[in-house]
Amino acid sequence: MVVKTICVILGVVSAVAVWFFSAVGNEIILEIMLSEGGYGSDWLREIAKNFESVRPGVKVEIVANPWIEEVLRPRFVAGDPPDLCTPGRLAIGPLIYEGQIMPLDDLLETPPYGATEGRWIDSFIRDLWEPLKYGDHHYIMPLFMNVIAWWYDDALWKAQGWMVPNTWSEFLVLAEEMKNKGLAPITTTGVYPIYPVFGLILPTAVQIGGASVLENAFNLLPGAWQHPAFIEAARIWQQVAAKYFAPGWQGANHIEAHTLLVLGKAAIDPCGSWLPREMAQVTPPGVELRAMLIPGFPDTGKLRALCVDTDNPTNFVIPAKAKHPELAAEFLKFMTSPSQARIIAERTGAMLSIKGIPEELLSPSVASAFVLLDRVDVTFDYRNFLRARYPELAQEIHDATFALLTGSITPETWALRIEKKAEEIRSNPDIRKDVYKIRIKGQP
Repeated sequence: MVVKTICVILGVVSAVAVWFFSAVGNEIILEIMLSEGGYGSDWLREIAKNFESVRPGVKVEIVANPWIEEVLRPRFVAGDPPDLCTPGRLAIGPLIYEGQIMPLDDLLETPPYGATEGRWIDSFIRDLWEPLKYGDHHYIMPLFMNVIAWWYDDALWKAQGWMVPNTWSEFLVLAEEMKNKGLAPITTTGVYPIYPVFGLILPTAVQIGGASVLENAFNLLPGAWQHPAFIEAARIWQQVAAKYFAPGWQGANHIEAHTLLVLGKAAIDPCGSWLPREMAQVTPPGVELRAMLIPGFPDTGKLRALCVDTDNPTNFVIPAKAKHPELAAEFLKFMTSPSQARIIAERTGAMLSIKGIPEELLSPSVASAFVLLDRVDVTFDYRNFLRARYPELAQEIHDATFALLTGSITPETWALRIEKKAEEIRSNPDIRKDVYKIRIKGQP
């Protein structure tokens, strides 16, 4: 009797084991790889758990680290990419040209998650998608949005009685007062000249010459970089650098430059809306970081401009050879649905490319950058368009800008150097060209 009972028990255990391993064997694994930077990965892991709860039989496996490109590169080479990934520092353009990234156009025309009508693409801030187009197709889903603005400590400014300058003449008066009080009016980095490029020179050129100035330059039109607006913007910032940049800026990296701001040794820092989070660990209590627009040039009657982009390392793509592309697409829709997007905003405090995120979910610092979008006529994306497609041109812009701001070359030479590099790229048939279109607010 005992033997019979044991046999029955063993039979039941065996049956359960067979069922268990069968269920595990039938489980669908959705593999996601994330470039883990300042926003971490907790938000994605939470959303993955939520997705599993509404998709029984699906297991989401997440691989997240700051150097995800080192993991992705051999996977793409071997033809075995994950189902969904963010590229990190991996150059996404060549992968798109090689047919290794799935187009999202058809998916974008389908309803959002849980809806039966409408278009998914209408869930997003549309302007953020255009710089990410390659040819006539969308391959990249933007997620985190960055506003490159001028940052300042509102508490310090209020204590000094300083008002945010609206015009260039107001800025010059204020800069002189700041300098007389022992503060550097502007802190920036010489090690990474991209900061003064997208935070100072390019928006100034747009405000002087209009949106077409930048649009033509990004599209490599002959002579575009030698437009008088670029030369004037270069001249303005060369003069400001000589008089109002923080001492030693030439050898400072971005963290060292930002540190001067949060420690009250500099008054203004041109940077992206990642600044408050990036400097949170060293920002003293009482510092109230806020964002403002670059002062305008009202006498020209031109436009207020702002560099706005999405965080390329954490933009999402579906590899063409993904094992479960339909499931990856469903996850993207799920992740960007209102309830899950709220989780991202709450966990990171970041601005998103998704519409309808309540402003109260943003920190006061980040919210101050977000509201600037309503005050500008033009936004442009330098990193995701020009730098991503023409890295050699971007490098020459950065090198020439450092030489300009240190007084080593004239504004005319700065423009000529960049135009020569643009001509090299323009005349090279092996380099693919894309068309960049800047939309002015109020125009279709």
